[in-house]
Amino acid sequence: MRREKLPDMFKRFERMMNEFPDLEENFRDLNLNTVPVDVKETEDQVIAKADMPGIDKDSIRVKIRGETLAISGEGRKEVKEEGKDYIRKERSRKSFSRKVDLGVPVDRDSAEAEYRDGVLTVKVDKKEKEKGVEIEVE
Repeated sequence: MRREKLPDMFKRFERMMNEFPDLEENFRDLNLNTVPVDVKETEDQVIAKADMPGIDKDSIRVKIRGETLAISGEGRKEVKEEGKDYIRKERSRKSFSRKVDLGVPVDRDSAEAEYRDGVLTVKVDKKEKEKGVEIEVE
C-alpha cells in the first residue's frame, strides 16, 4: 500500500467508528474469548463454575479428559433499532472454548453439569486414592 493512501484509510476508519458509536457497547456482553472459570475442591468433589451470560444452553459442550475440563459453545446476539428515518439490525456470532486443569484425578462418569442464570456449574467426583496392596514374599 502506498504511504499517501494511509491518511485516507484512517479517515475512513474514523468516519465508520463515528457512524456506529455504540458498536462496542452493543457487543461488550458477548465477549466470549475469555470465559472466567472458578474451580473449587471439596473433600470428595471438584466444582467448576463458568460465567456465560446470554449463552443458549443447547450450544454449550462440556468434556472431561484426564484432569482437564473443556468448555465450548457459541453465543449469538441480535440488535435491532428503529427510528423515524432508519432501521438498523445487526447480528453477531462468536465461538468460545476454554480448558481448565482440575488438578486432581476425577471420575468423569460422575460428572454433572447445570446451566442456570448465566452460570455453568460442573461437579465431578474425585477418584478414590488407590490403596496399597501388601504382597507376600515367598
